[in-house]
Amino acid sequence: MGWREEIATALDEWIAAEGGTGGKPRWRRLGRAIRTGDGLYIVDVRGTEPNPDRLDALRLAGAEQGSISQGFPVMDVSQSESTLTVRVAEFADPADPHLWSMQQPPTFLVDALKEGLASLGSAPLGDMLAHRKPGGELSRTRPPAGLFPPQETAYQACLGTGVWLVWGPPGTGKTMVLKKAIGDLIAAGKRVLLVSATNIAVDNALLGVLDERRHPHGAIVRVGPPQLRKVAENADVSLPLLVRARLTATDDKRRDLSARLVVIRNRLRRLGELATALAGFDAARFAQDEIFLGAPQHRPQRCEAAVALHRTRLDSLTDALAAAKGKRDEASAAHAAMDPDRRLWAQVDELGAEAARVDQAATQAEAAALEAALATAEAQRLMNDLEARSGLARLRAKRPLAAARQSHDAAMERELHLAERAASARDVADRRRADLVRQAEVLADSATHSRAELQEAEHRFTTASGEERRLTDMHRTETAALRRAEELAERVRQAQARVAEAQRHGWPAMHAEAEKLRPHADRDAAEAKTLEKRYREVQEEYERLERDAQGEIIDSALLVATTLARFRSNRRVFAGSYDVVLIDEASAATLPEVLLAVARAQTAAVLFGDFMQLGAVIPPKCVFEKIV
Repeated sequence: MGWREEIATALDEWIAAEGGTGGKPRWRRLGRAIRTGDGLYIVDVRGTEPNPDRLDALRLAGAEQGSISQGFPVMDVSQSESTLTVRVAEFADPADPHLWSMQQPPTFLVDALKEGLASLGSAPLGDMLAHRKPGGELSRTRPPAGLFPPQETAYQACLGTGVWLVWGPPGTGKTMVLKKAIGDLIAAGKRVLLVSATNIAVDNALLGVLDERRHPHGAIVRVGPPQLRKVAENADVSLPLLVRARLTATDDKRRDLSARLVVIRNRLRRLGELATALAGFDAARFAQDEIFLGAPQHRPQRCEAAVALHRTRLDSLTDALAAAKGKRDEASAAHAAMDPDRRLWAQVDELGAEAARVDQAATQAEAAALEAALATAEAQRLMNDLEARSGLARLRAKRPLAAARQSHDAAMERELHLAERAASARDVADRRRADLVRQAEVLADSATHSRAELQEAEHRFTTASGEERRLTDMHRTETAALRRAEELAERVRQAQARVAEAQRHGWPAMHAEAEKLRPHADRDAAEAKTLEKRYREVQEEYERLERDAQGEIIDSALLVATTLARFRSNRRVFAGSYDVVLIDEASAATLPEVLLAVARAQTAAVLFGDFMQLGAVIPPKCVFEKIV
């Protein structure tokens, strides 16, 4: 069994230990994304441990998997320890943003390793390493100045032929040897593959070459997400930046659409922020408050002065009313104290009234007697007139004369009766009146107060009661006026407080800004949908052209720097022809991936490492352990 078959068996054992093949890629949420700028987000990936060599298919979307289809593809990614920095479209702003990764099956890289080994043709350098027969011919090129003898040997190995193992513990100058050797290899037109087990090791080795600045534009390409910002932002080596420079026209279209969407999104976002900030702001009430406070009669000082004036008046009226009530109570007490005398004088008045009634009755009887006397006199005159007639007239008046005599007699009789009755009534009235006068005099003599004094007390009581009623009405009116003044002052204070709070929060200016933005909201939303659709079309076009551009850039580069994992998973990198393969930190890599890389070298393969450092992580109880 050859070394390739032996490794294939070991890899099958590894795949079985990982659960076998057949798994499908699936989306995995790496963590919450925090916006740091337009299109820039950082993600803390502690706990998820994403493989940097599997960070190709990344999307920024919401927290739920259903949002991925409407998410935004990541255009650039760089890693610094446990933090990923990603760049998406500038207008991207999903709710509750999270970073999602298309997670390959656990055996993806092992499968790629197995497929790569199976695709190898003749690999003499790989055979030398597999058979533990490293060696070859050192270059006769004079090493650059400043190297120690062991470093010179390592440098000449890089420019020589064969397979070489360089033991380089930390601090022995491996990076310096690599940058010198790579610079001279590129200058000689050699194509070099620089690989390592980790991104940071690749960047550290590459950084020295970049600092030398001996390479032309496009001669070096860094494939995969750099971990050092200096490498990630170097437009001469970063593959995404090289692609973007080549696809300027398409990228400009993408940037233009993105910029327009950013403007629209900013307007819509700002309108949303304003709506949230203005949730408790009543613009109509604010306008009413300003108009209300603008009226002269609603000036705070004037309202407070009115309240003070009404309070002063009310205090004066309260004192005056208390005094009036005191006077009324005093007059009422004096008035009540005279009630017995008042009752006596009322009896005196009643006796006087009775005397007047008795006198009136006698007077009426006398008037009736007088009327009867007048009737008798009239009857006598008529009778005398008839008796004075003579002759025929006397004869004719005979009967009327008899009637007149009869009426005279009746009148006389009635006169005598009424005169007798009047005399009797007068006699009774005089006696009764004299008796009533005596009773009244007795009662009047027993009274403590005179009629004048009673009238004076009545006058004082009436006056005091009237004054109390007048002041009570004034007090009630002034109380109502004070209440209205206080209510107005309170309305002014509340309006002032609302206006002050609104101005302190800047709500009026925000409302004015929102009113300017609101008419454009519907149009912006419709335009955003159109622009987003167009952006996706341009993005798809960019990604299609990007794949071709990446291949062309990788193929034309003299130095391809990447990890061992990405070397075998990137078909364009793996398919390339390399004069020299340089492997840094080889002790941290597995033997199959080292063999695969060495097998792609045409002239020389040099492995730098320190066997005293930790080795590669492999599944326990695996045949691969024996191979290692």
